[in-house]
Amino acid sequence: MKDKGFVTTAVLSAFCLLSLVFSLHARGTTTASFVKITPSARPSAMGGAFVGLADDVNSVFLNPAGLAHMDQPEVFFTYGRWIEDINNNHLAGCMPFGRNVLGIGINQLQVTGIEWTDADGNPKPGSDVSETFITAGYAFKISGNVGIGLAVKGISQKYGDNYSGGGFALDLSAHSKGGSLSFGGAVQNLGPPVQISGGLNDLPMTIKLGTAVKFIRDGVAVIDVEKPAETDVKFAIGAEYIIEGLFAVRAGYGQIDKFSTLRGWTAGFGSRTSLERKFGMDDMSAPEEGDSQVYLDYAIGYFGEELGYVHRVTLGVKFGKAR
Repeated sequence: MKDKGFVTTAVLSAFCLLSLVFSLHARGTTTASFVKITPSARPSAMGGAFVGLADDVNSVFLNPAGLAHMDQPEVFFTYGRWIEDINNNHLAGCMPFGRNVLGIGINQLQVTGIEWTDADGNPKPGSDVSETFITAGYAFKISGNVGIGLAVKGISQKYGDNYSGGGFALDLSAHSKGGSLSFGGAVQNLGPPVQISGGLNDLPMTIKLGTAVKFIRDGVAVIDVEKPAETDVKFAIGAEYIIEGLFAVRAGYGQIDKFSTLRGWTAGFGSRTSLERKFGMDDMSAPEEGDSQVYLDYAIGYFGEELGYVHRVTLGVKFGKAR
């Protein structure tokens, strides 16, 4: 037990030191901010706070070290609807191999019909914007309760017919869980500037620390603290409660820029059922440990007058352990 405690302390202390070093990164104009979008309905409904929880395939995007604790393959697809014609889709999956877990994720943001003007101020026909990144994640369990992980992202951006670019980024993270508490930290979007039609723009490097605590029997509360390179410290909080092992209710708050009581609030719900038995509403039963299961989640968030309400729907499958 002392050895495990020492390993946990050493890993998290080293991570905090890395965070301090990277926090000295100079501020400046950044691009590819879409890589910071919360990937699915579950963490979205909890204000985006997930680094300390990191207990499902969302870890591919938010804290790859969390994958180290997963012992079942899992996939999900998320459809996100923003204002006007802005669509944001995520696809992710992970596969455990003993103490190693591999994950992959795809994020695509599309905006259609954006009006713009040329250098002389003449209006031009609407153009489409497409931003995509593909993430490959790897996690390794270094002790019974501590995992470390990394993720590599390939980024592609296209703005109409005239501007395009790309680059890559790296995430480094650690995660520890035991009993009713878990802790996590991530340094996200490290990498060289992204080149867009000859210009260079920094990536939105971010440091996150978070914790999660289980309460009652089937509830969990989460909190994240975030330090983006280009803005001041922000925070996110959330909670989830599971009812009869089948239904989930969630709520949270994610600070957007300056603290506001009028925007940043989120909520959602979900359901899950075992696939080990006959599928049907009359036969729904709470998944047991190791069962194959399917889940459906919904989240809504209010992001102010500029973006309005954002909706996300996620459909996922967790595959059972070999019996």
